[in-house]
Amino acid sequence: MNIILRELKAKGKTLLIWIIIIVSFALMGFSEGSAFVGDTSNDMQALLDSMPEELMKAFSMEGFDMSTAEGYFGIMVVYFALALGIYSVMTACTTIISEERDKTAEFTLVLPIKRHQLLTAKLIVVILFGIILNLVTIGCSYIFGLSVEAGEVYYKFLLISSVAILLIQTFFVAVGFFIGCIFKNHKRAGSLSVSILIAAYFFSVFAGIHEKLEFFKYLTPFKFFDFYEILNTSKISILYTVITLTLSVILITAGYIVYQRRDIRI
Repeated sequence: MNIILRELKAKGKTLLIWIIIIVSFALMGFSEGSAFVGDTSNDMQALLDSMPEELMKAFSMEGFDMSTAEGYFGIMVVYFALALGIYSVMTACTTIISEERDKTAEFTLVLPIKRHQLLTAKLIVVILFGIILNLVTIGCSYIFGLSVEAGEVYYKFLLISSVAILLIQTFFVAVGFFIGCIFKNHKRAGSLSVSILIAAYFFSVFAGIHEKLEFFKYLTPFKFFDFYEILNTSKISILYTVITLTLSVILITAGYIVYQRRDIRI
């Protein structure tokens, strides 16, 4: 419990900074959206309609109608998922490796706790903060819906999308956790974590460029949960949900095993 409280305090400032970032991004994006929603003749929608289909697919913008609240949110939600994914992978990695980075491993490891208890406490904090940031995103999006008098479709899309984003966060928490457990160098671990996330995002971009590159969609959680499909079907893929959770459990379990056996840099 003391470790959880220590991690909550240590990572609280970082969480606050990210909350400010998400809220600021939401304010900028949704303030523009308020001008588009309800205007079926807006210039922005006309511009989007004139863009190449491949480009629209690449950035998950195809099919969304910016004159509707759910259409505008459908464009915004991709970037929310990317931002929360970055936070998740970075926080998980740095939280696990922080003992060696901050030179506190010698003190922590002499406490009457086992290594798996230390990892579990840190993982709980990472998951809790990820949920908080997800709720902040939902809150900002909910307020946007109220401001434009969105209908039931918008709020249903918002709810299901938030679950999809949470699944994406879960996967990248597992990635960051695993990397933090196997690497001793915090700079290398952090760089690799973010690089994997960026690669996953660009895989989703490549998958939309051309039919021959569609196989990339099987390599990234950003394509496991297609927000346009979620809008149209009001559900997320059970298969990809199981795959995402299974991969997450495997990575976290592997992280526990590796951390138990490796030498800790003092």
